Amino acid sequence: MRRYLTFLLLAIAVSRSPLRAALSAATVFEVRTGGADTNGCGFVATGTDWSLQNGAQYAVTDAVTAGTTTITSVAANFGTDVVGNILYITGGTGAIVADRYQIITRASSTSITVDRSTGLTAGTGATLNIGGACASAAEVAGDAIAGNIIFVKYNASAYSQTSAVANVAAGSITPTSDVLVIGYDTTRTTNNTDANRPTIRLNVSTANVFGGTGTYTVQNFNIDCNSQTTSRAWFARGLVNRVTVTNCTNGAFATNGGSISQVFDATATGCSSVSVFGVGGSAAFDCWYCEAYDNTVTAFSSLFGCYGCIADSNSGASSDGFSSVVSLQDSVAYNNGRDGVRNGSSNGQAYIVNNVISESNTGWGFNMTHTTAYSLLKNVAYFGNGSGAVTNTTAGHAVLFNSISGGSSFFTNAASGDFSLNNTASAGASARNTGYPATFLRGTTSTYLDVGAARHQDAGPKGGANP
Repeated sequence: MRRYLTFLLLAIAVSRSPLRAALSAATVFEVRTGGADTNGCGFVATGTDWSLQNGAQYAVTDAVTAGTTTITSVAANFGTDVVGNILYITGGTGAIVADRYQIITRASSTSITVDRSTGLTAGTGATLNIGGACASAAEVAGDAIAGNIIFVKYNASAYSQTSAVANVAAGSITPTSDVLVIGYDTTRTTNNTDANRPTIRLNVSTANVFGGTGTYTVQNFNIDCNSQTTSRAWFARGLVNRVTVTNCTNGAFATNGGSISQVFDATATGCSSVSVFGVGGSAAFDCWYCEAYDNTVTAFSSLFGCYGCIADSNSGASSDGFSSVVSLQDSVAYNNGRDGVRNGSSNGQAYIVNNVISESNTGWGFNMTHTTAYSLLKNVAYFGNGSGAVTNTTAGHAVLFNSISGGSSFFTNAASGDFSLNNTASAGASARNTGYPATFLRGTTSTYLDVGAARHQDAGPKGGANP
């Protein structure tokens, strides 16, 4: 199982095996605020899943190992319901190294067989816990392998992260590749959309809540960086979905290089020091339907693509809505401290800006500051930007097609965060049904796209009903 150096060192220090073999790829872990990190915390296959509770179902202190796959206990009185559950074993006179094992069979009420040899000769008097949830996702992230799911149950109280070290109790959550980490309330499925999402609150400086170089999925969480120094919610690779972030001081989302990352349906506010959504390493990074509002830094920076995103009221003399985003589509930049859209790279990169509204920013609506890069702006709209609408359209560095100059605000109530289009003439109405393309180039398919991040809804019957 892949291990990071820092985790290996820590594992030795706390007597957890640095050579731990992998559990089954079908293992599903459970994390609850009332759980304990010395529980089994997981289950495989069908049967009685004892991880779906706070405490261990079986907890004894007389376990015996013999360097094989057999573990015995007189006190346990093992039932057939133990099969498929994960156990945690530690302590004992044989200096047993703490680890988790899957129970494969029950030989008798005093003997069980686990998925691999314990390798622990003369291990007696060990503490054995079967079932029960863990208290922190980081505790089981180090056990997880490709195919595993870590479910984290919602509680009104936040999960507290108190260590910056990866994959230790209350530490940074850093699984290997192809692992799903999913917050839930009532629906324990991979595609749940529960309104209540568990909160992880950072209570240590210089830390990432989610980190590492594994490519994995994070879904359905609230992350509070708690204004800790050099704090970030996600510095990893893979997919983020339905995550809300507050009060980070080292950016909210950044990819840790090496692969394409996607952030979908995420919001971030109260962040400072480093761009909210920004590349941390050399990798492609896309944002889909994300919002960055009321931060004191640039909202979206040095990304491959932003689609349907909103940069709202990010203050600061050098804070832009979107900076050096290669492909910017169907988005809004409103009331930012410098420019709404700023592409200033000099690396020869070509930029596409399409169906974007830039309104009430302190600087330019669209500032193409580059001299060796090129921008294509199609159906962009602007109103009320302090320095003007669009700059650097000379010498072909920024080519502007079909711009819309608003006579007043395009939005229903931007001050309250509502960026739907109003129906005011020479404002929101001029951005309705006027997005690009109106017709695909072949000429046989027409569209009726709006400009901006939101689509308007026409009044009248729906679903084909007659008036």
